[in-house]
Amino acid sequence: MNPWEVPTAKVGAGALIMHDGQVLLVQINYSERRGRWILPGGKVEHGETIDQALLREVREETSLDVALGGMVLVRHRLLPNNLCDIYFVFLAHLRNPKEVKLAWPQEEIIEARFWNPQDILNSPEVPPTTRFAVRKALSAQAKFYSERPDLPDFPESDFIFAGRD
Repeated sequence: MNPWEVPTAKVGAGALIMHDGQVLLVQINYSERRGRWILPGGKVEHGETIDQALLREVREETSLDVALGGMVLVRHRLLPNNLCDIYFVFLAHLRNPKEVKLAWPQEEIIEARFWNPQDILNSPEVPPTTRFAVRKALSAQAKFYSERPDLPDFPESDFIFAGRD
Protein backbone atom coordinates (compact mmCIF):
# COMPACT_ATOMS: atom_id res chain seq x y z
CA MET A 1 0.00 0.00 0.00
CA ASN A 2 1.22 3.46 -0.88
CA PRO A 3 1.99 5.30 2.40
CA TRP A 4 0.35 8.44 0.99
CA GLU A 5 -2.88 6.66 0.07
CA VAL A 6 -5.75 8.01 2.14
CA PRO A 7 -8.62 5.70 3.06
CA THR A 8 -12.00 6.57 1.64
CA ALA A 9 -14.15 8.15 4.34
CA LYS A 10 -17.85 8.43 4.94
CA VAL A 11 -18.49 11.63 6.90
CA GLY A 12 -21.57 12.34 8.97
CA ALA A 13 -22.72 14.49 11.85
CA GLY A 14 -25.28 14.55 14.64
CA ALA A 15 -26.86 17.45 16.50
CA LEU A 16 -27.24 17.32 20.26
CA ILE A 17 -30.28 19.56 20.72
CA MET A 18 -31.43 20.36 24.24
CA HIS A 19 -34.78 21.95 25.04
CA ASP A 20 -36.22 22.42 28.53
CA GLY A 21 -33.51 20.13 29.94
CA GLN A 22 -34.27 17.30 27.51
CA VAL A 23 -32.36 15.94 24.51
CA LEU A 24 -33.89 15.32 21.09
CA LEU A 25 -33.47 11.83 19.61
CA VAL A 26 -34.91 10.22 16.48
CA GLN A 27 -35.81 6.55 16.12
CA ILE A 28 -34.44 5.25 12.84
CA ASN A 29 -36.54 3.25 10.38
CA TYR A 30 -33.82 1.66 8.23
CA SER A 31 -30.90 -0.78 8.23
CA GLU A 32 -30.06 -3.39 10.84
CA ARG A 33 -30.23 -0.57 13.40
CA ARG A 34 -33.98 -0.01 12.85
CA GLY A 35 -35.64 1.00 16.11
CA ARG A 36 -32.50 2.51 17.68
CA TRP A 37 -32.65 6.07 18.99
CA ILE A 38 -29.92 8.41 17.70
CA LEU A 39 -29.15 12.10 17.44
CA PRO A 40 -30.73 13.79 14.41
CA GLY A 41 -28.21 14.15 11.61
CA GLY A 42 -26.75 12.22 8.74
CA LYS A 43 -24.23 12.03 5.95
CA VAL A 44 -22.44 14.90 4.30
CA GLU A 45 -23.43 14.93 0.63
CA HIS A 46 -21.15 15.80 -2.28
CA GLY A 47 -20.55 19.57 -2.40
CA GLU A 48 -21.74 20.24 1.18
CA THR A 49 -19.77 21.44 4.16
CA ILE A 50 -20.35 19.60 7.41
CA ASP A 51 -22.36 22.46 8.91
CA GLN A 52 -24.60 22.70 5.83
CA ALA A 53 -25.18 18.94 5.91
CA LEU A 54 -26.08 18.90 9.60
CA LEU A 55 -28.50 21.82 9.35
CA ARG A 56 -30.16 20.17 6.32
CA GLU A 57 -30.41 16.78 8.00
CA VAL A 58 -31.90 18.20 11.21
CA ARG A 59 -34.51 20.09 9.16
CA GLU A 60 -35.33 16.98 7.07
CA GLU A 61 -35.56 14.64 10.08
CA THR A 62 -37.33 16.89 12.59
CA SER A 63 -38.54 20.05 10.75
CA LEU A 64 -36.60 22.14 13.29
CA ASP A 65 -34.37 25.10 12.49
CA VAL A 66 -31.24 25.05 14.66
CA ALA A 67 -27.95 26.89 15.05
CA LEU A 68 -24.77 24.95 15.71
CA GLY A 69 -22.68 25.48 18.80
CA GLY A 70 -19.63 23.69 20.16
CA MET A 71 -18.29 20.38 18.97
CA VAL A 72 -18.84 17.61 21.51
CA LEU A 73 -16.85 14.79 19.90
CA VAL A 74 -15.50 13.18 16.77
CA ARG A 75 -15.76 9.41 16.31
CA HIS A 76 -13.46 7.68 13.80
CA ARG A 77 -14.48 4.11 12.90
CA LEU A 78 -12.46 1.73 10.76
CA LEU A 79 -14.54 -0.21 8.23
CA PRO A 80 -13.61 -3.11 5.93
CA ASN A 81 -11.84 -2.53 2.62
CA ASN A 82 -9.75 0.44 3.75
CA LEU A 83 -12.80 2.59 4.52
CA CYS A 84 -13.50 4.71 7.55
CA ASP A 85 -16.54 6.44 9.00
CA ILE A 86 -16.02 9.84 10.64
CA TYR A 87 -18.90 11.18 12.74
CA PHE A 88 -19.00 14.62 14.36
CA VAL A 89 -21.40 15.61 17.15
CA PHE A 90 -22.19 19.29 17.70
CA LEU A 91 -24.26 21.05 20.29
CA ALA A 92 -27.17 22.84 18.65
CA HIS A 93 -29.88 25.13 19.88
CA LEU A 94 -33.36 25.86 18.56
CA ARG A 95 -33.66 29.13 16.68
CA ASN A 96 -37.28 29.43 17.85
CA PRO A 97 -37.65 27.54 21.15
CA LYS A 98 -41.22 28.77 21.65
CA GLU A 99 -42.46 26.89 18.58
CA VAL A 100 -41.28 23.30 18.73
CA LYS A 101 -43.34 21.23 16.30
CA LEU A 102 -41.67 17.98 15.37
CA ALA A 103 -42.36 16.32 12.01
CA TRP A 104 -40.38 13.60 10.27
CA PRO A 105 -40.27 11.49 7.09
CA GLN A 106 -41.79 8.13 8.10
CA GLU A 107 -39.73 6.18 5.57
CA GLU A 108 -36.60 7.26 7.47
CA ILE A 109 -37.74 8.06 11.02
CA ILE A 110 -40.23 6.12 13.17
CA GLU A 111 -40.51 8.84 15.82
CA ALA A 112 -38.76 11.95 17.13
CA ARG A 113 -39.05 13.08 20.73
CA PHE A 114 -37.25 14.78 23.58
CA TRP A 115 -35.80 12.49 26.24
CA ASN A 116 -34.73 12.96 29.82
CA PRO A 117 -30.91 12.76 29.64
CA GLN A 118 -30.75 10.13 32.42
CA ASP A 119 -33.09 7.88 30.43
CA ILE A 120 -30.75 8.16 27.43
CA LEU A 121 -27.73 7.17 29.51
CA ASN A 122 -29.56 4.06 30.76
CA SER A 123 -31.30 2.94 27.57
CA PRO A 124 -30.13 -0.12 25.60
CA GLU A 125 -32.05 1.33 22.60
CA VAL A 126 -29.55 4.22 22.42
CA PRO A 127 -26.16 3.41 20.80
CA PRO A 128 -22.97 3.94 22.83
CA THR A 129 -21.74 6.93 20.79
CA THR A 130 -25.02 8.78 21.42
CA ARG A 131 -24.93 7.96 25.13
CA PHE A 132 -21.29 9.10 25.33
CA ALA A 133 -22.07 12.39 23.52
CA VAL A 134 -24.92 13.14 25.92
CA ARG A 135 -22.74 12.34 28.93
CA LYS A 136 -19.95 14.61 27.62
CA ALA A 137 -22.36 17.45 26.87
CA LEU A 138 -23.90 17.22 30.34
CA SER A 139 -20.58 17.01 32.17
CA ALA A 140 -19.02 20.14 30.67
CA GLN A 141 -19.44 22.66 27.93
CA ALA A 142 -17.97 21.59 24.60
CA LYS A 143 -14.28 22.44 24.47
CA PHE A 144 -14.40 23.25 20.78
CA TYR A 145 -16.55 25.49 18.71
CA SER A 146 -17.20 25.73 15.02
CA GLU A 147 -17.36 28.83 12.93
CA ARG A 148 -16.99 30.31 9.51
CA PRO A 149 -14.61 33.25 10.02
CA ASP A 150 -15.83 36.64 8.81
CA LEU A 151 -12.83 37.26 6.56
CA PRO A 152 -13.17 38.37 2.94
CA ASP A 153 -10.59 35.87 1.69
CA PHE A 154 -11.78 32.87 3.75
CA PRO A 155 -12.78 30.05 1.35
CA GLU A 156 -16.52 29.27 1.31
CA SER A 157 -15.64 25.56 1.22
CA ASP A 158 -13.75 25.65 4.54
CA PHE A 159 -15.08 25.28 8.06
CA ILE A 160 -13.10 25.79 11.27
CA PHE A 161 -13.12 23.65 14.43
CA ALA A 162 -11.15 25.43 17.12
CA GLY A 163 -10.48 25.43 20.84
CA ARG A 164 -12.22 28.01 22.96
CA ASP A 165 -10.43 31.30 23.65
